[in-house]
Amino acid sequence: WSSDVCSSDLADGSVLGTGVNPIYDTISFEADTSLTGITAVLLEVLPDPSLPKNGPGRWGQTGNFILDEFALMARPASGGSPATNVFFAGATADWEQQYYRADHAVDRNPKTGWAIGPRFGQRHFLIADLQSPAGYPGGTRLQFKFEHYHGNSHAIGRFRVSVTTEKDPLRRWSVSPEVA
Repeated sequence: WSSDVCSSDLADGSVLGTGVNPIYDTISFEADTSLTGITAVLLEVLPDPSLPKNGPGRWGQTGNFILDEFALMARPASGGSPATNVFFAGATADWEQQYYRADHAVDRNPKTGWAIGPRFGQRHFLIADLQSPAGYPGGTRLQFKFEHYHGNSHAIGRFRVSVTTEKDPLRRWSVSPEVA
C-alpha cells in the first residue's frame, strides 16, 4: 500500500488494509513459490467488519473498490535476474459491476477497471489467466501490483491471492458454471 496505509496479515492468508485511506492507491507485494508452469492467479476480495459496509473495498459510502490495473512480474527467487512482466490473456469474475468488467483489470488501460457494485459486503473473486505459463526452476519471486486510479478511495480493503499450475479452467478453483 502507499506509505501511510498499514496492512495486517491475517491467519487465513489474507491481507487487510488499515489506517489512512488515500484517494488513489497502489498495493504492491511479493510472494515466493516453488511452482513452475503457473497458469492463473486467483484474487479473492473478502468482507471484513472493520471495512465500510463490510467491504471488501475501502470506499466509505458502500465498501466498493475499483481495481484499475492488476499487474504481475516474476523473477528467479535466487536473484541475479531482473523481474519480467507476466502478461494476462484475460480475466473472469464471479460478479462484475455494470461497465466494470473483470477483463478491465488486466487490459493495461488505466481508465477501466473491475468493481463489484451493488454486491457489497460479500466475498468475490477474479481469475486472471496468464498468456504463457510462468515460474522458474528453483523457485520464483512473484511481484503483484494493484492500481487504484479512479479516486474517492476506491481501493481493495481485504484480499487473498493464490496461483495454480492447472491448465483446465474448469478444474482450477471451485467456481460456478456461469463463471467457468
